[in-house]
Amino acid sequence: GGVEGVLAGNCLTVALGWLVLSVVTVRACGTRFQWSKMLPILRYSSPFLLTTIVGVASATVDRFLLQTLVSLEALGTYALAGKFAKLVSDLVGEPVNRAYGAFRYTIMKREDAPQIHARVTRYLAVILTFAGLLVALFTGSVLDVMADPAYRPAARYVPLLVLAAVLSVLVYPLQTGIYYQKRSGQLFWVALSQALVGALAGYVLIGAWGILGACM
Repeated sequence: GGVEGVLAGNCLTVALGWLVLSVVTVRACGTRFQWSKMLPILRYSSPFLLTTIVGVASATVDRFLLQTLVSLEALGTYALAGKFAKLVSDLVGEPVNRAYGAFRYTIMKREDAPQIHARVTRYLAVILTFAGLLVALFTGSVLDVMADPAYRPAARYVPLLVLAAVLSVLVYPLQTGIYYQKRSGQLFWVALSQALVGALAGYVLIGAWGILGACM
């Protein structure tokens, strides 16, 4: 029970997804292995591993700073606001990224590919804007019903976090040029710069304005 139960449940969920995808992949592609493709794939994909590690650190440093510089209660309020803001990326960003990630490679050699990418980005921005507005408008009402009074102030921080979530989802289609040029290593340096700026700015802003500083 407790934390161990949460971790076990998450592990089982990931294992089930892995099992289903493995069965589908083996049925569709077989088990043939081409050694000549291994090195180029590793060279292309290894920066994503480093980027993910840096991204995890970047995503948690604000919480560490909040707990250290403010209080554990402030961290709880901030985390709750972040859960609502994350609805934008979960309900809009995740399905769009899954579909668009494969689609952009099917059109990369078409002459009208730039126009298609621009149109997709504009449509995505509009959808994200409406979704973000809905989350920001109704979070307060939802918290009034489901949350303890001590956590209801989380609603005031949701708009800034929603804006961050919207911009974060829009980053994905804007990375297309890097993927096309097979310069995935650039993503690591972008993520590292973002992490350093976020940590330094977070230390200053959280020290000055607490939860609001973390959102900023």
